[in-house]
Formats: sequence, C-alpha cells, structure tokens
Amino acid sequence: MDVKQDFKSIYFPDINDDETSSKSLTLAFSDQEKDIFDIVKNWSSHQVRNIIGTPTFYDLEAKALKEGLPVNRYCIWKLKKEIDSPKQNKLFDLDPIHTTFKGGKTLPLQSWYPYLEGYSPDFVKHIIDNYLNKDTKVVYDPFSGIGTTPIVASSLDYTSYYSEVNPLLQILTKTKSKARNLKDKSKIISLLEVINFNLKKEILKQEEDQELRNSYINVFGQSKFFNDITFSYILKTRTYLNYLYLENTFASELVTIAVIGCLVENSLLVRKGDLRFRKGKELKDLSNIDYFNSLKDKLTKIVDDLRVIENVPAPTLITEDSRTVGKLPFLGIDAVITSPPYLNGTNYFRNTKVELWFLGYLKTPSNLSDFRKLAVTAGINDVSLATEKNIQNTRLKALLNLLEKNAYDKRIPKMVHDYFADMDTIFRNIKRQLNKNAVLAVDLGDSIYGGVHVKTDEIFVSVLENIGYIFEKEIVLRKRQSNNGQELKQVLLIFRNKEKPINTKKVMDWSKKWSLFKKYMPHHTGDMAKRNWGNQIHSLCSYQGKLKPSIANQLVEIFVPDNGTILDLFGGVGTIPLEAALQNKKSFSFDISPTAIAISRAKLDIPSMKKVNQTLNELSEYIGKEKISDAVLESVSAFGMNKTIKDYFHPKTLKEIVLARNFFKDNGYASTENALIMSALMHILHGNRPYALSRRSHGITPFAPTGEFEYKNLIEKLKEKINRTTTNLNREKFKSGKIYYQDATKTWPNDVKNLDAVITSPPFFDSTRFYSANWMRLWFAGWDPVHFKTEPVNFIDELQKKDLSIYDNIFMQARERLKDGGVLVLHLGKSYKCDMATSLAKRAQRWFKIYDIFEESVENGESHGIKDKGSVTTHQYLILT
Repeated sequence: MDVKQDFKSIYFPDINDDETSSKSLTLAFSDQEKDIFDIVKNWSSHQVRNIIGTPTFYDLEAKALKEGLPVNRYCIWKLKKEIDSPKQNKLFDLDPIHTTFKGGKTLPLQSWYPYLEGYSPDFVKHIIDNYLNKDTKVVYDPFSGIGTTPIVASSLDYTSYYSEVNPLLQILTKTKSKARNLKDKSKIISLLEVINFNLKKEILKQEEDQELRNSYINVFGQSKFFNDITFSYILKTRTYLNYLYLENTFASELVTIAVIGCLVENSLLVRKGDLRFRKGKELKDLSNIDYFNSLKDKLTKIVDDLRVIENVPAPTLITEDSRTVGKLPFLGIDAVITSPPYLNGTNYFRNTKVELWFLGYLKTPSNLSDFRKLAVTAGINDVSLATEKNIQNTRLKALLNLLEKNAYDKRIPKMVHDYFADMDTIFRNIKRQLNKNAVLAVDLGDSIYGGVHVKTDEIFVSVLENIGYIFEKEIVLRKRQSNNGQELKQVLLIFRNKEKPINTKKVMDWSKKWSLFKKYMPHHTGDMAKRNWGNQIHSLCSYQGKLKPSIANQLVEIFVPDNGTILDLFGGVGTIPLEAALQNKKSFSFDISPTAIAISRAKLDIPSMKKVNQTLNELSEYIGKEKISDAVLESVSAFGMNKTIKDYFHPKTLKEIVLARNFFKDNGYASTENALIMSALMHILHGNRPYALSRRSHGITPFAPTGEFEYKNLIEKLKEKINRTTTNLNREKFKSGKIYYQDATKTWPNDVKNLDAVITSPPFFDSTRFYSANWMRLWFAGWDPVHFKTEPVNFIDELQKKDLSIYDNIFMQARERLKDGGVLVLHLGKSYKCDMATSLAKRAQRWFKIYDIFEESVENGESHGIKDKGSVTTHQYLILT
C-alpha cells in the first residue's frame, strides 16, 4: 500500500551536498502529521528555521544528534512542540499565504490578471471579522490594486469605496465588479461562448489599429516586445474590440480583460518580480505559446467564473489619487482596509506598461513618467530630486541621517522621505472622511537599504499618531530574510480615529456674477449677440458644434478669477481656452481630433509671422517640385463620405491639396506657425464662397458638391485667408494656453492640476457625429480610411449614447484636479431623448454638490444653412461645486 506523504523544502545556506546543487532540506510529513504540514506549508524557510531554533544546517545536525533523532524526525518533533506551545499565541489565526496573491489565485475573478502584489479575499474577510466595529457600514481602500478589498466588502453588504491610480487596475476592478453585479448572466455567457468560438476568424478579418501602432513607436521606440506576427495580431485585436464595444460594451470589456491577461505571456518579456526581457529557456518557452489559444483559454476562464460568482453590488472608484479624497463631499467612512505600496523599489507602472499601452493610456514618452509622478514614491525611479515634499517627524529624521551616511544611492534617503511624506498627505485627507471610532487596518512590510533597517511599521505608526490617529496593535503576519541575512516582517497595523469629522463651507466668489448672467443673458443683447462677435482668430477655421465665443467669454469671466487657471475637457477648436488666454488667464485644453488640436494650437499662442511666411514659401516650393503619380492620387482621393474627395476639386487643385497634406504629414503641426497654416488651409478646403478650394459645398460640413470644376490655386487662396485672419490681430494681455492630445475619459496629464475651474461643452447627446461632420478636414489632418473605421469608438459623442457612466471618470478627475472651492461648469444640450444636465447631475453627486441647473431655449437659434440641427431645443448650464 502506498504511504501518503507531504513535503516541505527548507533552505539552508550551508548545506554542502556533492550530489546536487540544491541547498534545501526536504522534510517528509506522514499522513498522521498532516495537521502540522498544513500549518507550515506556506511558511518561509526563515520562519521554519526560527521555529526549530537552528539558523544553520550544521547546528540542526548537532541538535538532532544530541536528541538521538534523524534530522527529518527532529524537525517535525520540534515544529509540533513549538506550534503547540502557549508561547506561540497566534494573534492572526490565518494561513500566511492569504497575505499574498497566491492565497486566492484559484478563486473566481482572482486569476483574471496575475497581480503578485495583492492579497487574498480571505485576508480581507479575516480583518473584517476580527477588527472592524460591528456597526461598520462604509469601507474604503486607498490603494486597491486589483480590487480585492472593495469587492469583498461589497460582497458582505458594505458600501465600498476605493482609490487606485493605475488605470489598468481600475479597469480590472470595474470589470470584475460589473460582472458580479449582473442579475442575469446567461445572455453574456452565451454571447462570450459565441465570441470565443469565432475569435480567431473575427480578429484576422480586421485592419491593424494604426493609432495603437503609432503610439507603440512613440512610447517604446525601437524596443521590440513582440514578434512581428503576434504584434500584428494584437493590433487587429484592438480594432476588433473597438467594433465589439459598439455592439456590446460589456462583452468588449470582458474580452479586453482576457487580452491584457495574456499580453506579457505572448511577448518577449517576462514578469519575474519586475518586467524584463526573456532569456535562455524563457525564450524557448515562448515558441510553445499560441496567441489565440492563450486568449481563448483566458476567455474560457472568465466564462467559467461568470457561471459561479454570486450577484453582489459594485464598489465605487471614488478617486484615482487617494491624496485628493479629502476634497470630496463627506463619505462617512467607518473602516479603512489597505496595503500601501511597500517601500521596496518596485516600479508598478513600468511593470504594467505593455497593458497600459494596449489600453490607450500610453501615447507619448512622457505618459509613463506622468503616471509615476501620480504614484506614491515607493521606488528609486519614482524619486524626483526637484520635487519638495514636506513632513516633520523626529523618528524619520534620525533614520534619514543614517541612510545618508550608508546608502549606495543618494536617491534612497529622498525616496524614504517622500514615501512617508506621501503617507502623511494621504492619511490626513482620509481623516477628513472618517466617522468617529473608524478603524484602520494597514498591511505593511519593512526594508533594508545599505545595511540600514528601515522599520516602516514603526515610522508609519509615528506618522499617523502625529496626524491624530490612535495606534492600537501590531500583528506580525509573516517573517522573511533579506539578502544580507537580516530579519524582515510583514505586519498588520490597527488604528482608530477618535475625532469627529469637521464640516467646512466653501465660499463662492462668483455667485453674484452668475446670478446677473442668468438675469440679463448678455450674449443675447448688444454686440455680443452678433454672429462675428469676438476676436477675429475665432474664425480661423469653421467647425460644427462650436460654442459661441460670447458665451465662452462670459463663463470664463464669471468662474475664473484673475490670474486663475482653467481646463476645457472637450476643447474642440479652442473657443473657451482662447477666451481665457485673451483675459490673461492660464488655460489647458484636451481633444482627440487632430483637426481640433491643430486649430486650437494655432489660436492659443502667438505665431511669428516671419516663420509663417517662411513655411508658406517652403510649402509652395514643395507643391511645385514634388511629384505624385496618377495612381497614388487616385488612391488617396477615392475616399469620401457623401462624395469622394476627387468629386470636390478640379484635378490640378486636388493634386495641390494632396501634396499639401503630405507636407504636413512630414512636417507636422507641433509649432504654432505650422498649426496656423494648416488650420487656414482646412478652412478653405470646402465652402460656398469664393475663398473655398472646392466646388460649391458648405463651409462647416462638406455637403455633396455642385457646380463647375474650376482650378483654384491653393497657395494664393491660403495666403488670402491667413492675411484676413492675422491682419490687425489684437492680442494684448494674452496668456498662451496649452493643448493636449488627450482623451478626457483617460488619466489626465500630471501638470493639469490646481485648477480654479473646469469649463467645457461636451458633444450634445443628439449631436451630429463630429468625425463625420468634419470628415474632410480629418482626412487632411492625416486620417486614412482605416482611422474612420477604428477611431470613432473613442469619441465621447459615440460613447455617451451607450452609457453616461463614461462621465464618471471625468467627474472624479475634475474633483481631484480642482482646487478647494473650484467649480465644474458644463454647457449641455437638452432634447426629448436626453435631459443631459439632470442625468449627469445624478452621476456627479458622488464627487460634487449640485449648485445650479439653468436652461435657455435655442429653438430660434441660427442654422448656418444646416437643415438638420438635431433635436436639441434647450441649452443647459450645470454648475457643480
């Protein structure tokens, strides 16, 4: 009969076995000793050596000989004796493996993405059962990772909030939460099974996503993370997911999780602690991995989990950066359960850069460093020597003095200082949201740098006590050994907040001005009511859906103080930020349309007319000298929506336009001068007046052309337009603005902060699709036919028709980036299909108070010759504080 045994390896550095290179002793546990094995199986070697009291194998052999026992029998006898001893009073009666990701990796949802820095659901449940107050209602995790704490808390019927700065981890938590919140899972399961069956065939039918390819080149340069075939599959997968999103949003989100779960697995990289390139056997292993098989396996696992998970409420992502949670309306938090980043040098964003790229969060080289600036300073690469963070703590100061003498890198003392400065800021903000007697349970680990033991737990306790928290107890969860042999530990710290929350009232300096605006409606009277009111640069290029400059002028005047700062989330052609610049106020503007970016850039800075004329000459020479074949001309101009491009222009004019498009493709429009020329050229592309290069069409949107084909010289018409726009251009007291190619629903650039106001006019719910209304100008700005297939899914006018929850991330980030007392102003459209102000006000209440909703009728507004103006009859102003 076979004897059942369990085995546990214990590392001893002094084992000298001639027959093997192993330095481990393997203990064999009989079936009768299974209870001991179950206790020690997940202990570190350091913990086992401590319990049996033998740091070296030589010492172990000597003690076993003294007792007259074989080494294996001595170890098990000693373990049983010590485990049964009253001295081993377990304050934390849970297998230590549950304080790591491994403890829950086999549970539903946990294996969707391997996040080694996490802990198991059982760890959270144990804390809730043993340390929280019985009347706890609201639980918060300021560093939620893959969402274990908020998801577990929600499943136990607590109101659950969380913060997480990494967008990948936000998406994982949101998607898992959405899956658990489904009342009827049968439909999505059936759909995913069909998708999985046809997955390879459907992906291979797609075009490669060119924006994703370009962003890879921009961010990673020549670095090769995938073989060419796999890279092509991934680009096609992105296109497929974009189409799927429009058909079934949640199905697309779940398949996206499957994709990001297997990206590294199919790459030339491997995640072993940190992300690095494969080598040796790791590279050979890659040849055995099939992209589509691994993707289908991931999706099968997701479907299997959907079958068994219970329906529970979803937690709420309340801020990205927990440093800003104090800005929110009072949350009434009863418990905080969290594990801050360990002070161990791990670069959490670098380790997820491939997934962040695929999700569209990395488009430029600076994006990755911007994310690191948002993160807690926990690693060497997070340190900014130019950034000053403040904290006063005697215990920390003594440690820093020691580190400065011994650290091998001058950034280490700065890293340690900034880590605790961040902790100080975060837990001060959290305190503003806590109810009296709220409990904090914080999982932490210590570190060693340059031989100096950084006792993170002791300094953390000191920091929180200085803030006003009451420290109650420390529970040792696990012990381990550093490379130099010093003992390190993972602990759970329990604190309590004994103070009542303090209510503060915001002062609205603009309230009187807003009342006067509503009373007199100045944009409807006098000069401000005229179509051409405002600075002439507003008319640089026509654009459907542009806000009236007079309204923008008044909103900036009312809500942005002198020398204040404003952000327009949907900047379009820069109307709002331009009015801020003309009032000498700092402005930021976001958009994802290359046409809008070029026009805004031209408006928000002052060009050098000398450089403008020089570039015009270069463009003229380019058009005169460059050759283009009839076949290429035919191919490029065969695209169109209502008509093809070649239907709009005389053949000679068409050739000049295509060459000018090539010129800007080669030279870009990053400079104000190039942006000005390109914007003026886009304006004259089509219209119904003599300035236009096209046959008779429309100046705002390119209606199907009529009339004769007449040659019009591009350079002559372009110079005329630029002269009309720039002659006598008045820009006194002008403060240049900054434009970002930025999706407002994604994480905003780090330097967009300390805002006095966010003032914006998103596309109205029933508005004309911006990409179709501006299709010819988008084509000229560089879009090819494939862009019109793959890019529309990223536009808010498409996304909001699926679900207004797309605004949640916008509200959250606006709250984080506004100053205390800052204001969010939305200019919206109301129709019989959607009351945007009321609908968005409900969603915004997690982050803002509703100050006002004001409406004005626009039924008799100007049509600009466009018959279909949509169903919007009322403009709304939603004011959030």
